Amino acid sequence: MALLNLRQAQTTPLTAAQLDQNFTNLNNEVQALVGGQIDVAAAAASAAAALVSENNAAASEVATAADEVLTDADATATAADAVSTAADAVSTAADVVTAAASEAAAAISAATIPTPTASGFGQLIAQNDADNGYEFIAQGTSGQVLTSNGADALPSMQAAGGGGVGIGTVIALVLALS
Repeated sequence: MALLNLRQAQTTPLTAAQLDQNFTNLNNEVQALVGGQIDVAAAAASAAAALVSENNAAASEVATAADEVLTDADATATAADAVSTAADAVSTAADVVTAAASEAAAAISAATIPTPTASGFGQLIAQNDADNGYEFIAQGTSGQVLTSNGADALPSMQAAGGGGVGIGTVIALVLALS
């Protein structure tokens, strides 16, 4: 059987020298089988047809591989778009958080909390509506209670109203019930 160089056995197309060697090997094989003259044109046409068929198959494989590469490229582009969209969303969220932190910092720095005095035992601090600042509520004296002065005013210390129950009364009531 004649030894032929095949396209499948290598990564590049057959060279002219390899094609010539294929024809020579085929001619020698045919001459050995028939023992005489052969139709070189017919043998060459047959060999050429085989090579064309082989090259067509290789071209089909290349086209299929190219289609796969294009499909992969489309998928990669789609994934890149998704990553870009996610990055934009993260950037927007970061901008919102930065703005909120800036507003919170401004609000904190605008709020002035008074410093207690040396005799500030029992001092109460309340937020005022005028500038959302803070101020001390004047200290009361013995017997006064913290009393609301309405929604638009700070509370103040005032004399306790009558009719309340003292702690001694509560203790006596508890002891009487037990």
